[in-house]
Amino acid sequence: REHVGAVVADDKIVVDLAAADKALSRKEKRKAHDFFGDMLTFLEAGKKGMSAARKVVEAAEKKLGKPDGKVTHRLSRVRLRAPNPHPRKLLCLAGNYQDHLDEEGAEAPGEPNLFAKLPNALCGPHDEIRIPNDRKQVDWEAELVVVIGKTARNVSQADAWDYVVGVTCGQDISDREEQFRDFEQWTVGKSFDTYAPTGPFLVTTDELEDRDRVP
Repeated sequence: REHVGAVVADDKIVVDLAAADKALSRKEKRKAHDFFGDMLTFLEAGKKGMSAARKVVEAAEKKLGKPDGKVTHRLSRVRLRAPNPHPRKLLCLAGNYQDHLDEEGAEAPGEPNLFAKLPNALCGPHDEIRIPNDRKQVDWEAELVVVIGKTARNVSQADAWDYVVGVTCGQDISDREEQFRDFEQWTVGKSFDTYAPTGPFLVTTDELEDRDRVP
């Protein structure tokens, strides 16, 4: 089964948010929240969901001992998926690192140069990347992944961080042979299954000391 969890105890223990909330709801004599079932639903709950998560994690941490296999689990015993395994879209920014531009002898684009990866490319941080047998030009690039936490339209630069829930790590795996066929098939060349590993954790913006210096 797939669960939404919070990592605590120096990255050694995972708190199952739904299970922890259920335990706390019995103590507080209330209904359990309905937004801990999957990551997308949790993110869509916004500040309400994040506040509830902090509360149930604090309650679970007070009783931390040996992981019980129900509310708490050893990190080493769980399989980490992508922090948000079912996003609505994956937008990527080409030419976003100066070192890479220098390596290719290219100039930085004057405007953001966007392309898409398809959601089937997503996989977890420790999953095997499956490269088809006939592929000869497969490349990879380390990336900063910014997770948008709510619907964003016509957002000003000054307000942009208000729509970001957190950041994580990722890799942009590319089949260069496919990518640079006639008409430059970027989406196809970058969207093979498992060509977008991300994780291990989503670091929420409140955990960032200086969000403008994340890279």
